[in-house]
Amino acid sequence: MARKALLPAAAGLVLAGCCGDDVHVVTLAFNPQVGLETSYAWVGDTITLYAAASSDPTSMFCFRELYNSNEAPQRFYFRSTDSAVATLSDRALFTAHAAGVSRLITASGGITDTTWAIVSPPFAAFRITVTPLTAGVGDTVTVQVDALDGSGAAVDGALARPAQLEPPSNKLATWVPNPRPSTIYPNDEFPTPLVDRLVVRGSGVITILAAASHDSGRPLRFVADSVTLIVAP
Repeated sequence: MARKALLPAAAGLVLAGCCGDDVHVVTLAFNPQVGLETSYAWVGDTITLYAAASSDPTSMFCFRELYNSNEAPQRFYFRSTDSAVATLSDRALFTAHAAGVSRLITASGGITDTTWAIVSPPFAAFRITVTPLTAGVGDTVTVQVDALDGSGAAVDGALARPAQLEPPSNKLATWVPNPRPSTIYPNDEFPTPLVDRLVVRGSGVITILAAASHDSGRPLRFVADSVTLIVAP
């Protein structure tokens, strides 16, 4: 390992003998480089997840990955709590079947980890509608975000983040968001269509962005679209 290579050989042997191979941490992720409590998938997606068992994280020199599901999948237990939404095979193969939410569970060496999988209907693009299309300082406009399929038809229930300004600016405009449903899992995406109001505070060019995560896409995708609102002085 990189840290051990920096140590004298004798010290490396001492550390190897003292650290042991007990599992202290188990992780499960759609991407081994990005550990998220909540990941977003689309109906029909299939992807092999990555599980890892690691040593004691409180020790700087001892903490290391002991084994993972790519090399030793048989050392892990996998389960999806809602197989109607998504299944997780004994080889960590994730398959999204229907829109909804499921907890994905893995265990090894007596240690368990869970992550949330939120499954959305698939879509191809966004449509951002601003009403009225022209506005002055002090006006309030309505912003609606729709998800569209490949033919341009709206896909109700597709997940997206509420529209935002890019870059954020309270000087140009402020949001008056509609209430969103509360969830027991970390979440920042909600079913479309999404409708919010925007109060224009200053003149200039306002760029409104819509975005959504697709963590089970390969390569990882971040679907986004934008529309520009020009506010006269």
